Amino acid sequence: MNINPYIGVGSLNFGDTVEKAHEILGMPLKTGTTRKGQIQLRYPLFILRFDSENRQLNEFTVLPECELTFSGKPVKWDLSFLSELTESDPEMVDLYGFIVSFKNGIALSGFHDGDESGKAIHVFKEGVWSIAPDDEVKPFVLPR
Repeated sequence: MNINPYIGVGSLNFGDTVEKAHEILGMPLKTGTTRKGQIQLRYPLFILRFDSENRQLNEFTVLPECELTFSGKPVKWDLSFLSELTESDPEMVDLYGFIVSFKNGIALSGFHDGDESGKAIHVFKEGVWSIAPDDEVKPFVLPR
C-alpha cells in the first residue's frame, strides 16, 4: 500500500464511502463508533474512520504489520521513518503525544516514545487534524 498525502492510502481515497471500502476491502473484523462519533471499520492491518453524516473516509490508521510505501520507498517501522519524515517536514509538531506532519498529512504514534503497542501511522484528509488555540503543541525534535 502506498501513502498518498492528503489523497488516501492504497486503493482508497479520502472521500470514498463506507460502502466503497466494503467493496474494495471486504467486510471489516469490527464496525464501531469513535468517541467523536465517527464510523470506524477495523481490519487486521488498519483502521478506517469515516464522517458519520456523509459516510466519507477521513482517516486511515495503519498498523505495524502492514507493508507500506511513502515517497516511493518502503516504510520501516522504526526511527528511520520518523527521521525521513522530519527531513521532509522540519516543522513537525508534538500534539498531545502524536507527532504530526501537516505537510505530509501524517501523524505518528509510538515511534518517538517507545510505545510499541501504540505504534501506528495515521494518514488524514486535509482539515481533519488541526491545531486549536488552546491545544498543547510543542515543536518536535528528533530523539538522538
